[in-house]
Amino acid sequence: MERRLVEVQDAEELAVLRRTARECGADLEDVELRDLGVTTAVFIVGLTAMVFKTVERWVKWRVDRQDGGQVIDLRPGQVLARRDPGLMPGLLLLVTSDGEIEVKMLVEGAELQDVTSTVINSVLSTGTSGAEAVAAVVQSVVGDRAAVTPRAVGR
Repeated sequence: MERRLVEVQDAEELAVLRRTARECGADLEDVELRDLGVTTAVFIVGLTAMVFKTVERWVKWRVDRQDGGQVIDLRPGQVLARRDPGLMPGLLLLVTSDGEIEVKMLVEGAELQDVTSTVINSVLSTGTSGAEAVAAVVQSVVGDRAAVTPRAVGR
């Protein structure tokens, strides 16, 4: 037995098809075909975009966490900047000859990078080397976007 799918546009066409099928001894089966529709297509595209963005943010978050914080060593003869996976992400540690300044960023994403870059450039341009003086420069640059904590060496 051969099956064929016939699309019917209106009630008159359906009546003609049924009459012809009866005359030929054929069986008819009503099958409703559903169209995706614009709303469903927009929903699927939106959902796909949302899932993609969520995965993208999660991957970035994981990469940022693996990188750790950043250490800027201002002591003479030291490596100037490096990542330290032992530090919390968003933490900037400035090491001077007489202490350390911990800068915990209170911002994220692009603003975190901007603040970090501004802090490093400001400290390097002033030529300041003491922990208290560096802490004062950093606090004036970051304002309320970071918590600045100076610590003397050996504490």
